[in-house]
Amino acid sequence: EQIKLVLPLVGFNFLKSTTTQLSKKAKLLVEKNTMVFKIKNKQYTAKMFVTSDGFIVEKNSQANKKVSESMSDNYKQLRQRLIETGVLIDKGDRYAFDSDTIFTSPSAASNIVLGRQSQGPSEWVTVDNKTYKEFIEELESNL
Repeated sequence: EQIKLVLPLVGFNFLKSTTTQLSKKAKLLVEKNTMVFKIKNKQYTAKMFVTSDGFIVEKNSQANKKVSESMSDNYKQLRQRLIETGVLIDKGDRYAFDSDTIFTSPSAASNIVLGRQSQGPSEWVTVDNKTYKEFIEELESNL
């Protein structure tokens, strides 16, 4: 499981699932609109956008330095790898992403940003505070 999370970060996408949560048409609309989502947590500034490669957390997004016990070992190991490889940079009371970073799901992205187990589709919101899940449901209902 961990290898599926780490390999896309270093450019290997062959283990990515061939199934998608979005219809192809919905995915194209999200990409075309380049919808930016922000993390709902007000302590950290983090932005994510969706591409055909995955869920990208923008460079300079912030992440919690603390890790909750609720976070799975796979995400703890991924987070440690991001620190060791210089993707997450120590900024005192928080981390910052040194580059745009691709994740395989909105949950993987939110877990790393928040430092705890989380449901990404509910943690990422639009500027008008629609969750990623609500945004996608609305988008797909209008297709």
